[in-house]
Amino acid sequence: MGMRLSRAIVVVGGALAFVALSANPSAAQTIYKCTTSQGSTVFSDRPCGNDAKKVPISAQANVAENWEFVERDDSMTGSHTCGIRSPETYAIGLAPHRTGFYPVDLRILKLSGRTLLALALVKIGGTSESFHNDIGGIGVNVGGAFYSVHEKLNSTLLTFADADSAAIIDKLKGGAPFRARIRIWPYDDTYDSPDRHHHGFDKAWSQLSACESRSQ
Repeated sequence: MGMRLSRAIVVVGGALAFVALSANPSAAQTIYKCTTSQGSTVFSDRPCGNDAKKVPISAQANVAENWEFVERDDSMTGSHTCGIRSPETYAIGLAPHRTGFYPVDLRILKLSGRTLLALALVKIGGTSESFHNDIGGIGVNVGGAFYSVHEKLNSTLLTFADADSAAIIDKLKGGAPFRARIRIWPYDDTYDSPDRHHHGFDKAWSQLSACESRSQ
């Protein structure tokens, strides 16, 4: 049985303020996202305004969504970048001294003939959270197999070894759900997400491959 996170999370001045109110059993976990009149982003376990949007963070509420193809041109360098990214999933922590939830996704780039797979920490409202320098035991479970990250590329990107990237991509092509385990600086606790179901990987992968061909 999951734990319902009864809390309000306010994004103020580039930092997340977590107010843990209680933890009650529930079969589903849903967070609501709102924007205050001052422009701050608020997360709560209850509708927090007229613009409240549900942010599902449980296996039950975590409906399948599509992968997204992204293509960008950098006018400064003249470079052309193509990539795909998964729907977000939410890593949840109920540590004694630190509670929170963190949106992450998977991103795939093709660079100079190499396929780069990364676990990305999604920034919310200018927040300053970053992955921990200790990446031991951090990674993703895809189709029942766990793959550890290989390298911390920067504060929000963790990459996988080439062989593991290929294995993960093969499972994603087959529609296998994924879940993530992360660690946020400077805390030693780990945060796990529920299974993230998804659609549209094959279409996004085809778009990525076609973009790579055009860039050569």
